[in-house]
Amino acid sequence: MAGTGQKDSRLTTSGIPRLGNSLAANRLVLLVAVPLFLVMALVAYLTIQFAINERAAQGWVRHTYEVIGQLEQVLSDSLDAETGQHGFLLTHKPEFLAPYQAGRSRVTADLGTFQKLTADNPTQQRRAARLERLVHERFSAFDATLQQAGGSAESLNAALETGRQRMEALRREITGGVAEERRLLVQRDNARRETENLEIAFAIGAGVLTLGALLIAAAMLVRNNVSLGISEKARANEAAILQATLETVREGIAYFTSEGLLCAFNASFVTLLDLPPANAVLQKTRISELKTHEGIRPIADQVFTPPDPGQTGVETQHIVWNDRELDVYKASVATGGFLIGVVDQTDRVRAESIVRQSQKMEAVGHLTGGVAHDFNNLLQVISANLDLAVANAGVQADPRLRERLQNAIGAVARGSRLTGQLLAFARRQALAPKSVDLGRVIRDMSDMLRRTLGENIQIETVLAGGLWNTLADPNQVENILLNLAINARDAMPEGGKLTLEVANAALDDAYAARHAEVEAGQYVMLAV
Repeated sequence: MAGTGQKDSRLTTSGIPRLGNSLAANRLVLLVAVPLFLVMALVAYLTIQFAINERAAQGWVRHTYEVIGQLEQVLSDSLDAETGQHGFLLTHKPEFLAPYQAGRSRVTADLGTFQKLTADNPTQQRRAARLERLVHERFSAFDATLQQAGGSAESLNAALETGRQRMEALRREITGGVAEERRLLVQRDNARRETENLEIAFAIGAGVLTLGALLIAAAMLVRNNVSLGISEKARANEAAILQATLETVREGIAYFTSEGLLCAFNASFVTLLDLPPANAVLQKTRISELKTHEGIRPIADQVFTPPDPGQTGVETQHIVWNDRELDVYKASVATGGFLIGVVDQTDRVRAESIVRQSQKMEAVGHLTGGVAHDFNNLLQVISANLDLAVANAGVQADPRLRERLQNAIGAVARGSRLTGQLLAFARRQALAPKSVDLGRVIRDMSDMLRRTLGENIQIETVLAGGLWNTLADPNQVENILLNLAINARDAMPEGGKLTLEVANAALDDAYAARHAEVEAGQYVMLAV
């Protein structure tokens, strides 16, 4: 099986370069995929960061509007308190003091809220302190004006003028705070826009980079798939060549993995071992299943047993299975697994048997020929002496003696014919073959056979139509028929029926291979 191993290695090495190209392409795809995944992870991270920054920028914008609203609320509440004060000064009605007191309370709360909202802005914190001072001075002036509500008009006007000036100062301070927040709003809005633009630019760049990487990866995958397709086609072609090679091998071959899984076999393996087709399936059948199958159990241990480590297939086991003479060999494979081979030796064994039988027959023929030749020489001496004895005058005068001598001469003649047949069997006597119609020979011998066999034996002849002529010695044919008929008579002492049949026959090569004494061709069959 060394040759098989070489053939397998030759088949497998042709596919290695293609496999190497495929692995190289796979590595390149992996090298492209890793940076691509890193880029996508970075894009995801920056997208999240941009979203967080965007949310923070939106929060600052809302915060700015809240601060502006709070400043406007301080101004509104201050105006409400001033309106209540003016109403009381003009009407001297106590119900106008309620709006004044409510507005004053709201202004105090509004300033506290403003301070909390601007805790991260030192400028606004200082402004909150000034606003608190102005509001305190304004309400102190309001309180003084309320105390002077019963005074002269001049003092009241002076107080109102002072309150108006402080209110203007408060209004300017609030206007300045609103302007500061609007300036911050513009800055924060610009920062938000820059963040959005940067996010858009980065998204476009990342998209272009990702698209480029995807295109490169796609091109490499396409190239890899083409290479894999070519490699698979080549491997399929090699597998078909290997299977075709296995099918052309006359011996049965099967390959099993180290775990006992059937991976390759040819039809001869199934045929020689008479395996059911359902029990020989690639990549499914295991050697343990074959070993336990009912039909092949008697030879399972001899055939379906893994070889010993290092076994090369030189050693063989001879088994007889299903009228076949089989030699089984096993060989380990370097890559793992093992081979089981089955060689049909039936024809060789039968040929050897036929040769031995021919040699035996030839030896018997030589022995028979020698004995027959010597016996024939003795018969010649006896025949000559009997002829001299019959010619004697004394014998002629004694009828009983002459009859006995004639019987002896007849026996010598029959013995001479017998020795002639033995010499013909031993190929030491030349035959005189010629074209003979066996049907005519049987018809001519019918009357003689009836007289010889007697009335107890019924003779029937079956002659086929279109009978061929045959090359034979007619005298030998007649002797054979007469001897067979006499043997048949002796086998039927109480009478019976003797059938003589001749018909055309053709012997094929298979019959001739099993019988060394004949050759394939056209014959005439004589059956008795």
